[in-house]
This record gives sequence, structure tokens and C-alpha cells, in this order.
Amino acid sequence: MKLLLDAGNTRTKWAITDFNSGKLLDRGVLDRGADGAGMDRLSHFAIDSAWISCVASEQVLVDLKRGVKDNFSLNLNEAIVEQEAVGMLNNYADLARLGVDRWVAALGARSIYPQGTLIVVDAGTAVTIDLVSINNRFEGGVILPGFVTMHDALLGRTAGIDSEFRQVSSVIGRSTSECVNAGAQFGLIGAVEKVISEMRASEMLSSDDELRILLMGGDAEAIVAGTSMKVELQSDMIFKGLMLLSNR
Repeated sequence: MKLLLDAGNTRTKWAITDFNSGKLLDRGVLDRGADGAGMDRLSHFAIDSAWISCVASEQVLVDLKRGVKDNFSLNLNEAIVEQEAVGMLNNYADLARLGVDRWVAALGARSIYPQGTLIVVDAGTAVTIDLVSINNRFEGGVILPGFVTMHDALLGRTAGIDSEFRQVSSVIGRSTSECVNAGAQFGLIGAVEKVISEMRASEMLSSDDELRILLMGGDAEAIVAGTSMKVELQSDMIFKGLMLLSNR
């Protein structure tokens, strides 16, 4: 079995896959801390290989490497951004500045849909919207603040506003907290729709391109519920990308 880890800005997700078929057998979220990031809870799995996509802090990565070594006697293989991998070219100007999660998610998205143009949205602490062109190039995209980040940024830069983040059902807030949350929620959904509209209209897409919009991340369901666009939830894109890299 393979252990796949997705260490994001706020949490670390894990998945166990069958070594041969790549089928996902189990999944969950690890506790971050000084105990090897909670890796001991996975020690009952017979792990032969471990891979990670990490945009978390260096300390989180150190903890995870130690946890894999202590529990499975394995080195943790770290995905990196490359100029080319598994048939996809990378058109980003500065590869060193591209978050590896964006690259790995694009690889995973392409494994789900081998043909056509893809827009990959990862809605977490930050929201990234990236284009994978029909000729199989990662073209780059947009980074936005996520729901909570947008909400907290407003509170941190204004006086006299008291609010806790929560999802709302109406764009019309009837308290200050509801107004702030409606602004973050509907404002972000509108921004995502605008970015995707601009990508559709860009010179990289022709009118006959088959376009799919794939979403993952903690706030993906809220975006799906709030948009009229045709979108798909694909929560395992990073894991699928790691599986591709581990099979090279």
C-alpha cells in the first residue's frame, strides 16, 4: 500500500491506496503536533511507499518525515514542481514560486480527464484557479483569499465590527456579522465566476474546446452550492496526482 499526504496551509489530509490498482482504500485528516503529526494512528497499515505534496511550514514537513520514518521505516518522497511530468508541460514563469499543490492537482485533474481544457479550483485558505490547456500545458491562473481569510482580513483592518465566520443562506445580511459573512461568501463566489468567465474568453480557449471546471478543497461545496456554473467536485485531485508521480 501507498501512503499519500496532502499538507496544506491549515491541515494535512492522508489517503491509503492499493499499490497495484491505485484504488483509494482509506482517508482522513492528521493532527498536527510534535508527535510526528499524528502518524502513529496509521501505523497499522502495511505501507510500502509514502509520498507528499506539501505547502505547509518546514516544521510540519519535518514532523511528517519523522512520523513516516518512525512508523514505517520509510523515507517520505516529496513531490516537486517540474518543467514536465507525466506528459504535462509547465508554462509557469518561475517554477520555484509555484505551489506544488497546484502542480500536483493539475496532474491529477488530467488523469481524470485525459482530453479537453480543464480549470482546476482549490478552495481552501487561499483559492487557486488554474488552467490546463487542451494541449496539456499548465498555464497558471489566479490566487484569491478564501472565505475565512477574506472574513478575517476585514475584521483585522476595521474597527467596531464583531463577527464570527459562518456560512449564510442569503446575500442580504440583517446583522453586521451576517453582512460580513455574506460579503465574503458571495463576493468570493462572484470572483471565482468572473475569473472563470475571463479564462473562457481568453485566447487560450477556442469556442469548440471541451471545458470542465473541477473543484476541491474545504470550501468547494459552498462554491458549488452558490454558483450557476456547471462544475464538478473532484476532491482527490492531489492524491491522484501523487499516484501518477509515484508510478513513474
